[in-house]
This record gives sequence, C-alpha cells and structure tokens, in this order.
Amino acid sequence: MTTKGVVVATGLAPSISYNIVPRHKGRMQVQSDVGQGTEMAIYIPTDLVEPAADEKENG
Repeated sequence: MTTKGVVVATGLAPSISYNIVPRHKGRMQVQSDVGQGTEMAIYIPTDLVEPAADEKENG
C-alpha cells in the first residue's frame, strides 16, 4: 500500500505505462512494500486482431 494513492506513481515510466497499457486491452499490477521496493507487472493480450479499416488508414 502507498500513501500516494492507487493511480499516482513516481517517475515518468509508470505514468506513461498507466496511460498506454489500457489502450492495448492490457492491465497493470503493482505491489509496493515499505522498505522492500515496488514490483510492477504489465499484462498485454497476445491474441492479435486485424485492425479496422479506419485504423489502417490513420496509422
């Protein structure tokens, strides 16, 4: 548990990850213990789906 809240993370990488991972239908798991450090796991689905036609055109 952290005193900073669930969403707030220290550093740029956790903040960027928190915004990018859900866009890829993924999830993040964070475990933090005082004096022990923080462990982050990122899960992204591996089943690839062909993008919709409008996504192909827009990149």
